[in-house]
Amino acid sequence: MPTAESFIVPYTRVFRLPRLSFATRPHTSKIWCVYNIRIHLLGLPLYIQNLEECTIVEFQVPSLTDATELENIGRTLYDLVDKEDRRRIVLDMDRVQFVSSQFVGVVMVLHKKLSTRPNGCLVLCNLGASLRELLKITRLDRVLTVTKTPAEAIKKCRG
Repeated sequence: MPTAESFIVPYTRVFRLPRLSFATRPHTSKIWCVYNIRIHLLGLPLYIQNLEECTIVEFQVPSLTDATELENIGRTLYDLVDKEDRRRIVLDMDRVQFVSSQFVGVVMVLHKKLSTRPNGCLVLCNLGASLRELLKITRLDRVLTVTKTPAEAIKKCRG
């Protein structure tokens, strides 16, 4: 019988993180930390993975427009920089097709936080045509670093 502290899922061991309630059904937990150093934030459409010295954030939904969800995403991304001192972040936008202006604001605040730190780097990768067009129209393509693949983004961060 699995305990509230930890339980085994095929090929994955999931740990309870501090200060979060753990309900009787595991899928209601807020955060899971998995063996392959991948964090899945249930309720938030993203995966956070540490790869070498970079942190890769993969968005898992086609639309990032919900205000409440974006507040939580922003808070999570800011905590990576402020509390966990992550300085090299890659945002993988492969599945994202639509974003709101609030998401653009979250990215810009994250960019500002990282640009004020030594060795800070924010790179966006796997942008679809509509997101590339958005960055071009708003001229943010001149401010933000954009690459085609996560591998190129990691090279830019090392850079």
